[in-house]
Formats: sequence, structure tokens, C-alpha cells
Amino acid sequence: MKSGILGTNTSAHLLANANSRFVSVQCGKCSKIGSIRIDQYRRKKAYWECRSCAFSGRVSHRKGEGVKNDPNRIGSYKSYSKAKQRCKINHKGVYKDIEFRFNSFDEWFAELGPRPEGMSVDRIDPRGHYEPGNVRWATHKQQCRNRTNNHLVVYNGVTMCLKDAAKAAGIHRSTLERRLNSGCPEDLLFTKQRWRYKNGKLAEPENINTEP
Repeated sequence: MKSGILGTNTSAHLLANANSRFVSVQCGKCSKIGSIRIDQYRRKKAYWECRSCAFSGRVSHRKGEGVKNDPNRIGSYKSYSKAKQRCKINHKGVYKDIEFRFNSFDEWFAELGPRPEGMSVDRIDPRGHYEPGNVRWATHKQQCRNRTNNHLVVYNGVTMCLKDAAKAAGIHRSTLERRLNSGCPEDLLFTKQRWRYKNGKLAEPENINTEP
């Protein structure tokens, strides 16, 4: 189909703004009506295609190549880019001494593989660098328990953060925090006996009245 200016009288088909010199035209493929400047129309030699038809005929030589078009690697690549950017701009002022030591995304992907759903990259040693051997995929809960400002304690021979230890011992977290702040030794931290904060000693067991 040959497209052209609608009608034979060009001046009759100028749009409302005569100074803009736009004309109504018809797509040469789908017959869609559009508008185009007269100089562009003449440059196209009286043939015009709408945007949809013009792009549908193009063949993308990049599609299917590269990381961004690979659903198996795109998640890992986003984490790679963000981690690299955090070190570059010193995100929130806490990455001053943290270095990004991966030389390429291929090295990163070989270390971590695809990013699992609901996980993001985490440094195993939170004071260490982004480097091979110190990165992993972790959930939000795991990352919250692997922060540098967490207080780690030993409960039943297992090192864990204060929140997990309080849950395992059946003691409220705020109780453990007060005991630590008042100088309570860690061997008495999880005792059920009351800890006196003022003098830093265990309270004496209360006398139980056994009279009938």
C-alpha cells in the first residue's frame, strides 16, 4: 500500500496549527492515521510507517546475548552492580574500608551462581571485603543476624546473636540487654534468678512460706 497525504489538497489537511506545517498521513502497512511534518514527509518520498510497524520490522541483533537478556543471570548481575556501587560511593558512610575485589561479573557468577528467590548478597564476615570466599546468598533474616553491631553471646555452647539467645533461653531480650549493661557476667546472663542492677549481684532466693 502506498501511503500519502490524505486527499489531494495539501493545504486542506494541515493540522490546526498552520505554522507547524504538520499534515495527516496514512501508514503504508496498517493504514493507521497519523501526523508528520511536511519536510519529513517529503524526505521519506511520500512513504510513512507508524512507530509500531517501523519497529516490528526491525531485527534486534543483541537480543539473546549478554547478561541483561539472560533470566538465569540477571538477578545475580543486579546484585553485582549494586555491591560494586556501594563500595564506590561509600554507601551510608559504612563502606569506607570495604573493597570490591571481583575483577568481572563472570568471576562473581562463578563464585555465587544464580540469585535464589528472596535472597541477596551477604558478606560472611561483615567486616570483610566483597571477595571470593566471603560472599553468599542470604535471606533478610540471616543478614540481620550477621551485622557488625550485633551483640554475640554463647548459649549452650553455641554462639548466636542476643535476640536468638533470648528466644532459646525463654528470657526477654530487654532483660538480657539490661544485665549486660549492668555488668552481669556471661555465665550468669541466662540465670532465672533475679539480677540486681544497682549492686551487680544476684538477688537472694525469696523465702517461700510453706505453712498450711
